[in-house]
Amino acid sequence: LRDGEPQPSDVVLLDSAPARGHTTRTALQLADYVLVPAPPEPMGLLGLQFMFDVIDELRADPQQGNPFLQILGVQPTLFDQRWPNHHAWVEEMRQFCDNRRVRIFPPIPRRQSYTSLSIAGQDYVPAANAIQEALVTHRAALRRSHGR
Repeated sequence: LRDGEPQPSDVVLLDSAPARGHTTRTALQLADYVLVPAPPEPMGLLGLQFMFDVIDELRADPQQGNPFLQILGVQPTLFDQRWPNHHAWVEEMRQFCDNRRVRIFPPIPRRQSYTSLSIAGQDYVPAANAIQEALVTHRAALRRSHGR
């Protein structure tokens, strides 16, 4: 996207650094939806709260922000079933999301390698389904607004 010509597409996924960096803010200004990944640990929850603050700021700024940005959900990552504190932190994330009325997806387990994560292919299914659902809803809204 930085160097090439824009191409027509249904979905463009932008993976950016967390929090308030320029690249992240730019991605959020251009996005229709945001999926927020966060590991189940104290800094992960702090980062999640920080990201929601940035999203709220952008939604509130009609000139430099994105009042239409919607949070698709929160995706807990690097979850280890064997660690009791991970269960506790996912529960903290769930409570935070419930208070904000934001969907939280099932945690993605920690794996030995990203290769095994890709091969398994099932860990991202709930998030992928939500992206598909958001796309269908977005298209329907566009058709209604254009009288089609």
